[in-house]
Amino acid sequence: MKYSIKNVGLLIIFIVLTTPLLSLCDIGSCARYKINIVFDDDDSSTGYIQLCGYDAVKFLNEDEILQRMKHRAISDSITVYKKIQTINYPIMEPKHWGFKFSAVANEDKITIDVNRISKIQKLSVSRCEHGNFEEDDAYLINFTAQIIDDLSQQEIDLLQTKPYSQLIVNDPHTWDVDYCLNYNEGIDEEQLRQLCSLYSEDEEIPLSKEYSD
Repeated sequence: MKYSIKNVGLLIIFIVLTTPLLSLCDIGSCARYKINIVFDDDDSSTGYIQLCGYDAVKFLNEDEILQRMKHRAISDSITVYKKIQTINYPIMEPKHWGFKFSAVANEDKITIDVNRISKIQKLSVSRCEHGNFEEDDAYLINFTAQIIDDLSQQEIDLLQTKPYSQLIVNDPHTWDVDYCLNYNEGIDEEQLRQLCSLYSEDEEIPLSKEYSD
C-alpha cells in the first residue's frame, strides 16, 4: 500500500491508497508488537512496531523480532511508533466489516539506530487491522496493515469527524484509490474537484457527493 497525505487549500485532506480494497486477499499476516528497546548504553525506549509475513508472525520471540527489525532497517535506521491511533474516515467498503485505518502523528515517530540495540523486550502483541472480520486467524491481513504515518495530530483529530463531502477515484488496473475528503463547508463540488485534480493522476475526476455512512 502506498499513500500520500496533503493539505490543499483550507481543510482538504487528500489520500492515495494502493491496496486490494474489495476482496479478502491472501497477502499474509501482520502482528503489532509493543516492545521495550534496550540500547548498548542501557538507555531504553518503548514503542510499537508492525511485522508482516507469510509465517506465524504473532509467535515471534524477542531475538526474531530484533532480527526482522534489522532486516527492515534502511541505512541502519528503523521507525518505531510511540502511539498508534485508528481513524474513522475514510470509511471502507464493505461497511459491515468496520475496517478503520491506523495512523500515527509525526510527533509520535521515533527513529532508531538498529546498531545501538542491545536487546528487545516483548511487552504485548495484537493484530494490525481494526475491524469485524470473521476468521479463524485474526492476524490475517484483509485490507491493509499499512500505517498512515505522515499526519499531524490535528489532521488525525479531523479524520475522526465526518467530512462535508468526498471524492473517490478507483483504478481497476492498478488498485489505486484516491480519496479527497472535504472539511471546508465553503468549498463547493467543482472547487473540490479542481483542488483534488492537482494531486490525482486521473484527469476525469467525478463530482463529489455528500458523505454518507
